[in-house]
Amino acid sequence: MDGIHDMGGMQGFGPVEHDDDEPVYHTEWEARMRGIAASRTAPPGSNMDWGRHLIECIPPDDYLTIAYYNKWYLADAANFVNEGYVTIKELISGKAETMPEGVGEPMTPEEVPMVFGRRYNTIMPLDHPERFKTGDTVRARQMSPSGHTRLPRYARGHEGRIHAYYGCQILPDANAHGEKRGEPLYSVAFRASDLWPEDGGKNDYVYIDMWESYLEPA
Repeated sequence: MDGIHDMGGMQGFGPVEHDDDEPVYHTEWEARMRGIAASRTAPPGSNMDWGRHLIECIPPDDYLTIAYYNKWYLADAANFVNEGYVTIKELISGKAETMPEGVGEPMTPEEVPMVFGRRYNTIMPLDHPERFKTGDTVRARQMSPSGHTRLPRYARGHEGRIHAYYGCQILPDANAHGEKRGEPLYSVAFRASDLWPEDGGKNDYVYIDMWESYLEPA
């Protein structure tokens, strides 16, 4: 979906500040939220793409003013309340009054670090030959989906070149809404000067991972 989260190429927000000494977590609460996100037992059907879609649904004013891990909390809170895992009262008090059916024992604190950096297999069976080959010139489609997508707005309508092919991978647009479907995944190189004529260097390229349905022949 198109929203304030898709900020690449937007004007008016100033430069991206970079701090070489920036800590991993700014507060203890952020570290706790990271641990909760890694160890919680999510409702059936939850996955990373669904979580990203929930974050994309945060109203723009809130999205721009709350901290990064606050977005994680809001997405989890909405998901858990919607699925009946918790109530608003329990979220406010911080104390569970019920236990969802079919949920096992929670992780121990010692087990939580084991899930950090865990990788998930996203390879899917390919039911048709890939449409594009390395070196092909393609164009990112002009599309404004109502659901989740990983196609950034700043690339839509622009020509690029297939740089690499990664095989058939699960499509986030479908996975976010409960459909396990794979598509060929490519790395596409775009000239920065095509994406941002006023600033992009002629010898600079932007490489974007794009699923086949994002692309059309140029």
